[in-house]
Parts: sequence; structure tokens; C-alpha cells
Amino acid sequence: MQIKILSFVIMSLIVTPAYSAEPTIEAKINTLNTATVNSLGISLTALSYLMQASANSYMPLWHLKESGGMKNIRELEQAGYVKVTIVKGLPDGQMQNEEQVNITPLHTGVEVQRCMVALKHNK
Repeated sequence: MQIKILSFVIMSLIVTPAYSAEPTIEAKINTLNTATVNSLGISLTALSYLMQASANSYMPLWHLKESGGMKNIRELEQAGYVKVTIVKGLPDGQMQNEEQVNITPLHTGVEVQRCMVALKHNK
């Protein structure tokens, strides 16, 4: 039993430094976020909202405020990637009393979307 415990301790000492030398997923994501901010002027999370943006897409304002997503959408708007419009109800007449956010990509936003789609298909 003591040999098993000793073996476990030794393996932990050997594996831990090797593992800790590798960047964590969080560190990799932080690096990716920094690169996105430096190259596009927006955060990685804002980029995900840009990829969802469409002239025909609406999201409930209450949900975006509650989830913090509205901050990312405003980030896109300030960077000039999208036009944000808040309307009451949906174009088809549903949810007439609920405010909806429409995020329409502008020219540069469309270009980023196209590049992202091209990257996805050109692995």
C-alpha cells in the first residue's frame, strides 16, 4: 500500500510540472481574445455576436441585458461593424409588447463574417 502511495506521489511530481508548462485552456482563450482585440478592435465574445448578426435576426432586449450580451453588441456598434436597432415586437407581429434588438452587419461587419466563413470551410 505504501508503495502505491509513493508511486502516486512520484508520478504527481513528474506529471505536474510537465502539465503546468502547457498553457491552460483559459490562457489560450485569453491569448486568442487579446489577438482579436488587437487585430479587429473587438473582443472574442463580440465577434461571436457579429457572426450571428443578420438584417432578419432579432433577439429579446431583456435577455441581452440580463446576460450581458448588450455590452458586446454595443462594442460591435462602436467599432463600426453593425447597426443596432431596438424595436417593439417582431416584424411578423408577434411579441408586440417586447423590445427586440436587431443587429444588422455593416460593410466591414459583412467582410469579417465572410472571412470567418471562409476560414471555417478552408481548414
